[in-house]
Amino acid sequence: MKFLDYKVLKASFSLTPDIQPNKNYKVSPKINCSIKKGAGKIFCTFNVELARGEEVPPFEFSVSAVGSFSVEETEDVKTIAVKAAETVFPFVRTTVASLTQLANIPAYILPIIDMESLIRINKPQGAIVPTTPTTLN
Repeated sequence: MKFLDYKVLKASFSLTPDIQPNKNYKVSPKINCSIKKGAGKIFCTFNVELARGEEVPPFEFSVSAVGSFSVEETEDVKTIAVKAAETVFPFVRTTVASLTQLANIPAYILPIIDMESLIRINKPQGAIVPTTPTTLN
């Protein structure tokens, strides 16, 4: 497997009106990873956004990104899917952190997740990762 490319397909961010400074907000990212394979290539696409909970989040974001890899037809699909996700996700984490930091709020860093579990349980609506506290100053 050889990493070929990474592209951000879509990125959006907006602050919620009337956020309270120095308040601890609990936010949960919704992370969806899809893998497509064909013609000697594999494409790993991540879609990440904040999950809506009971509390209004201090900001909203949405990021879609894809990484592409060349693969041998004999490679195990599950193994290369996990490796692809493990390769692409750090780029996605950096994109989200940069996006929030550019908005002049503390960088929101996506939690580290177990890619094998994400790919195994992945459904079209995505997987919700445990809540991560975020404080806005």
